[in-house]
Amino acid sequence: EGLERINGCAFEYCSGLTEINIPSTVVYIDGDAFDGCWGLTSFNVAEGNATFSSIDGVLFNGSKYELCLYPKGKTDESYTVPAGIKDIMGYAFYGASNLKQVIMPEGVSCVYAQAIREMGNLETIDFPSTLTELNAGTFYGCNNLKTIIMRATEVPYYGGTDLSSSNFDNTVFIST
Repeated sequence: EGLERINGCAFEYCSGLTEINIPSTVVYIDGDAFDGCWGLTSFNVAEGNATFSSIDGVLFNGSKYELCLYPKGKTDESYTVPAGIKDIMGYAFYGASNLKQVIMPEGVSCVYAQAIREMGNLETIDFPSTLTELNAGTFYGCNNLKTIIMRATEVPYYGGTDLSSSNFDNTVFIST
């Protein structure tokens, strides 16, 4: 209690770290604060924290409209983002190598930079019709990605160049 910030690289490469207990006083967590924490399976947010919350070990903002960080060591192969989420924040799924499938609900509009990156086992990602923006670094290092489902009727803004990479020669883009 009393800690207010967790800055970038604060726990970088703490491979033995399995869970983080975030006190009620924390108001800022940098997206790469837990870079390389391959054993991290759960974020637990103290009651009374107005800035952050957690559901099943996944870190969200306090109002639960931003997915902040998915634990890199969580063993689930599939994850469905909860309803009500609007934004997938930078580094949110970065390095979550156990995930093979991510499904985003209607309402998600923006995937920030580096959010879906270095997910070596990711095979399928399903974007909602409400998606308007994908930012830089999306899909970099997602070398097993086979299917990208894009439900948006208008092409979302894309702020990166990864889609032209030869890593996607075997990827199927499905527009519904």
